[in-house]
Amino acid sequence: TLTILIWFFYGNILYVAPKFLFKGNYWQYLFIILLAGLAFVLILQKYDTWVEYSRLMHEAFRPGQAYVPKPKSYYWDIVFYLQYALSIGISTSIAAVQMWQLEDLVRRQLEEQKKISELSYLKAQINPHFFFNTLNNIYALINFDVEHAKTALLKLSRMMRYVLYET
Repeated sequence: TLTILIWFFYGNILYVAPKFLFKGNYWQYLFIILLAGLAFVLILQKYDTWVEYSRLMHEAFRPGQAYVPKPKSYYWDIVFYLQYALSIGISTSIAAVQMWQLEDLVRRQLEEQKKISELSYLKAQINPHFFFNTLNNIYALINFDVEHAKTALLKLSRMMRYVLYET
C-alpha cells in the first residue's frame, strides 16, 4: 500500500495539481482525485483477494487452527481511503507551497529588475542635467575664486568617473 500511496502522492505533486488545480480546473481536479482514490481502494481489494491476505495473516498468527473465511468487511477500505485522502491533502499542500514560493521568487525578481531599470532611467535623466548645471556653476565660480573653481572641477571629474565606471 505504501508504494501505491507514494505513486499517487508524487503523481499529484508533479502532474495532477499543476496541470489541473493550479490552472483553475477545480472540478476536473476533484474528479480525478476522487477517481484515483476509488482506483486505489479497488487495487488494494484486488491485491487482497489475489494474495489472500486474511488467510496468510490467520496462518501466521494462529498456526494449526482451521481458517474460516469471514464475510467482507469494508472497514479497512474506509481506512485505506482516508490514508489516500491524507496523502493527497499533504501532497496538494506541498505543491501549493512550492508554487507560491516560485511565484514569490519571480515577483521579487521582477520588482528588483523594475527598481534597477527605474534607477538607470533616473540616472540617465539626472546625470546630464546635473553635469551641465555644475559646469555652469564652476564657469561662474572662475570669475570669483579660481582655486575654489579648480577644486570643484576636480571633485566633479572624480564624481563623474565614479558614476561612469563604478555604478
